[in-house]
Amino acid sequence: MKREKKPRKCLPTAMLDFDQMAAKWAKPLVKRSDVKEFSCGLIAPKTLANLAARGEGPPYYYVSGYAVYQTTDLTDWFTDTYGPSQLS
Repeated sequence: MKREKKPRKCLPTAMLDFDQMAAKWAKPLVKRSDVKEFSCGLIAPKTLANLAARGEGPPYYYVSGYAVYQTTDLTDWFTDTYGPSQLS
């Protein structure tokens, strides 16, 4: 039986603090399939896969066959793409 994940509490998109998002994640890497949870629904894994295929988006690496992103790379990319955090 599959265990249900506990939903993360997220702020509205306009109020997201990208550095705080990374601090709450508390892991150095984010699997592409977990990006939607990491970003509180801001971006879908398929969107990042499409950007990677075009040579765009944040830098990623393959670990054990999974595309992964460093949390710092994701937060930097979010800041560059969506502007600075509204809370800082």
